[in-house]
Formats: sequence, C-alpha cells, structure tokens
Amino acid sequence: MLSEMDEIYQSYRITSEVFSQHQELIFEKIKLSKYPNTLAAQFFFIRKIDLLLEGIVNATESFYVSQILTRTILEHYLSCHYIWTKFRIEKTDDTGIAYYQAYRLSEFIKVQTYNLKLELNVKNVPEEKRIERLRSSHPELKSITSKGVQRLHTKAKQFDIKNINDYLTNQIPSNDPFVEAHKSIPVVLRMYNRLSSFIHGGPEAENKSFDDPNMFELDMNCHENRDWGLIASQQSKYNMIHSLTLEFEEFVGIYLKLQKKVT
Repeated sequence: MLSEMDEIYQSYRITSEVFSQHQELIFEKIKLSKYPNTLAAQFFFIRKIDLLLEGIVNATESFYVSQILTRTILEHYLSCHYIWTKFRIEKTDDTGIAYYQAYRLSEFIKVQTYNLKLELNVKNVPEEKRIERLRSSHPELKSITSKGVQRLHTKAKQFDIKNINDYLTNQIPSNDPFVEAHKSIPVVLRMYNRLSSFIHGGPEAENKSFDDPNMFELDMNCHENRDWGLIASQQSKYNMIHSLTLEFEEFVGIYLKLQKKVT
C-alpha cells in the first residue's frame, strides 16, 4: 500500500506524463478554441507552476526559499483553479479575456501610478497625469476616462485572492459536480496565509528560519512544500484536460482514462 507521499507523487507523475504526451495537441486546440484566452491562461499557469515546483525541489536545503516559493505556487494554483471553475460553470471566454485585458491593464496602471508618485514626489498622483500616461503608452486607450480606469480595476479585482476565496466558497452552485474539489480550498488558503510572512521578509519568518531552528522540522517542511507543489501542478493539469473535454471530443477519452488512474 502506497504512503500518502507516494500517492501524491504517483498522481503527479501519471498526470504530467499524459499532459506532456498531448502538449502539442493542447497548444493546437488552444488556437482553434472558442475560448482561447481562458485555455491559454490555464496553460501558462501550469508552465509557471512547474517552474516554481522545480525551484522548490532544488530548494530542499533552504527552508526560507522553499517557503517563499510555496506561497507563490499556492497563489498561482488558486488563480488557475478559479479560472477553470468559472469557465466550467459559465462556458464563456469572459474570465480569460478579463485576465489578459483588464487584469493586465490594471497592473500596468498601478505600476505607472507608483512611478508617477516617485517622479513627482507626491503622495497622490493627479488624475489627469495618470490618464495622460495611460493614453500615451496605450494608444488603443486614447479615449479612456477615469470611470473606464475604475471599471478595469473592478474587473481585475476578481483575481485578488480574497475574491477568489469568496467565489470558490460562497458562489459555487450547490449542484456543481465538482463541489467536493472546492472543499480543499480553505486548507490551501490557510497554508497560503501562514506563509505570508516569508513573502514580506517579516520577523515571524525570520524567527522560524534562523532563531535556533529545529533542523529536522525544517527538513520535513521542505518535503511538505514539495508535495504542495506536486499537488498544484497535478491538479492544474488535470483540470485543464477537463476543460478541453468541454469543446474537443478527443479529450474525453484522454480525461476518462486519466481519471481512472488518479482517482
């Protein structure tokens, strides 16, 4: 009988092999899909998660680095899970479009606003300066207004972790066939929250890492972090293959065979 750690690794290995075997087909279907933005967002979240997982595996000797990477991988996983869930329920490309358009522009505006604060040495950037910078850097937005900017920020806020949590825990229909899958979200969020101090270099993280640490406990945490990364990668790939079944018949068989092997 496999241990829990072995089961996690085996599920990850099987799912990753199937995903890798069909990666070219997946990429081809993204381009042919009616939902290219949503599928692309899932695909590239998987790429990013796997890069972070590689870092976690290589950081088994560095507890502090492992904790930071795990916090980041959980945030990526929650975002990917949210995009898959909304797509599965709504069957539109709206969430993917919002991710690549509203969220991207909202991030850009926040960066430029901060840069303007530094350039002008002011606490609050005049609205006209902010709009002027946006229009000059994005000609396609030459007619955007302050209200338009606020609408972008509002649409982008759906990707904030607290809003993702609210959607996954409070807004999923009670008859959703994947309702059981969402019951693990509070566990992920608790872990995500516990690791916040490491992202910000806080004293709690410093205390756990350097103040007479228990090396055996730190080593165990690093291995647990690897398991979190494996779960995030496996589940995101599994969910994306499911997404493809909603549009492409050839993925139904692939998904059902995979489902038998990992559940």
